[in-house]
Amino acid sequence: MKKVVEAIKNEPYVTVVSDGWANPNKQSIVNFVITSPRMNPVFWSPVATGDNQHTGEYIADRVEEVIVEIEGIMRAGAVCGVVTDNAKI
Repeated sequence: MKKVVEAIKNEPYVTVVSDGWANPNKQSIVNFVITSPRMNPVFWSPVATGDNQHTGEYIADRVEEVIVEIEGIMRAGAVCGVVTDNAKI
C-alpha cells in the first residue's frame, strides 16, 4: 500500500474506478482502482458487500468513502472523476 500511496501523491488529479462482481462462491465484491493519465492504474481496495445489494446508493456511499481516503492523502479536490459499472437504482 505504501507504493500506491507514494504513486498517487505525485499526481495532480486522479479518477476513482469501481467494479462490482461476484466471485465463484457468489460473494459480492466491489473493487476500487485509482488511475491518472500519468500513471498505470493501481488497485486501491476491495469491499465485500455482504448482504448489501449493489444499488446506486450503496455504491455511491462506498465511492464517497474512497474519495475521502484519497483526498486525505492528496488534497481536497484531487479526485476529478468517478467511473462505475451499472448498479440497481
